[in-house]
Amino acid sequence: MSPEIRGGARAFVRSLNILLKFARLYEFGHAKTTQQFETTWKELRGALDDSGGSGRAAGRFGDAILLDGVPLGSAAGERSFAQLLITSGIASIHFSPTLTQPQFARFVRAFPERECQAFIAGGTVEVRAGGRNQHQGE
Repeated sequence: MSPEIRGGARAFVRSLNILLKFARLYEFGHAKTTQQFETTWKELRGALDDSGGSGRAAGRFGDAILLDGVPLGSAAGERSFAQLLITSGIASIHFSPTLTQPQFARFVRAFPERECQAFIAGGTVEVRAGGRNQHQGE
């Protein structure tokens, strides 16, 4: 992963962390959440466009965040996102290159819900076009 792509990926992961926390704190329709959603979506689209058609996988190993298997570092933001995934029972999230903005919005809306937590507990979440969040690993 080139330094430019890695920097964009790190920005996306930080934005996603903030977005998911805002969605939990303020709900999806709040102005702060809406603004953060737009920022995160723009960064995600850039990361997906740079993926060469394979999409992007954000995961955790302990308190480290990996993007496509490459550690992003151990700054406070990365550790915080790793902790959020641990608390949610998520090992990794794969973002498909064909993901649409409405599908990403559904994922963000569902993330803080108990139903979503039970649905994804202990597994891998794949966010892709053409369907809802898919539970992998069973």
